[in-house]
Amino acid sequence: MQRVLTLVLCLTLIACGQSSSDPAQVAQQYWAAVQQADKASQDELTAPTEPSASMSVFSGEMTMESDKVREIRFGEPIAEAERARVPTTIIPEPDAQGGSPEVAEISFDTQLVKVGGEWKVDKAVTDKNMMGAAFAAAMAAMGEAFGEGMKGAVEGIGEALTEGMQGLAEGLAEGMSEGLDIIEESANQLDSQAQQQAYVPPVVLPARVNGAIRGTEVQLSSAEWSNTLAIYEGDGWGFNPSLLIFLFLKDGELPEDRTITVSAGDQSYNNPHVHYRWLDPESGDIQTAVAAADYDMVLKFGEVKDKRVLGEIEFSVPGEDTRVSGTFEIELPE
Repeated sequence: MQRVLTLVLCLTLIACGQSSSDPAQVAQQYWAAVQQADKASQDELTAPTEPSASMSVFSGEMTMESDKVREIRFGEPIAEAERARVPTTIIPEPDAQGGSPEVAEISFDTQLVKVGGEWKVDKAVTDKNMMGAAFAAAMAAMGEAFGEGMKGAVEGIGEALTEGMQGLAEGLAEGMSEGLDIIEESANQLDSQAQQQAYVPPVVLPARVNGAIRGTEVQLSSAEWSNTLAIYEGDGWGFNPSLLIFLFLKDGELPEDRTITVSAGDQSYNNPHVHYRWLDPESGDIQTAVAAADYDMVLKFGEVKDKRVLGEIEFSVPGEDTRVSGTFEIELPE
């Protein structure tokens, strides 16, 4: 029970930047931002006030660990004049549940409100909806496992009642033993499934992308693909100079044999969103900016050979000293 509720608390929240007139798109971006621990994008997509006056059950520092979530699905939005809700389903990874009875999915509504004519997420109501749904799913999983375990116990008790009190005691002991055996077998099956479906981190390959971000010279030497394209210095994109590019591909699409071109004058909301990070020379801290428009980029992906793709990138932001270019290599999943 404790491990299942731990998973519930881990699910408090790939996203990029701007708000939209489409509530479904805003909901998808918000949850992606939460999963990537992108606080700047979360704040931009969240209503600045709490319209419902509900209190959030989560603190601002809590995040959703991406390796504990297999998939997030969204249904058709239901919108009124000033409020909308987007059906949302979180499917956890089995190995995230530590051998506890498996929670298949957590379904709830992401609530949105209109702020200045644009849709924003009502975080307080959405958090409350998610917590209630997660708790109900956890209880259902525990109840199912307990029911299976007690089935043998009840059958043993029934047989004993026809044989007198002595038989009752013997049947109870036998039934409880069978129930415990079923519970143990279920736990072993869950452990086996978790091992077979263990999270596999993306493969990191070399990159040679150089230039400057906000006036700071960068030499990005690594690249990886995990539904987003990450090119970075050091041992990861989150706390080093980096580019994190959200391509918004359709389900089943892969970054191969294509060229994506974006110009600063193109205001299409479906263009890739680029999160870029640099080291502030004064404070020594990593700073982050998000480009959803007003940037220039040419991004080329070659053909797949042995699951690997060679790519080229040119990225710049007019009006600031940000311009990088070079080549990279990524490995696609099975």
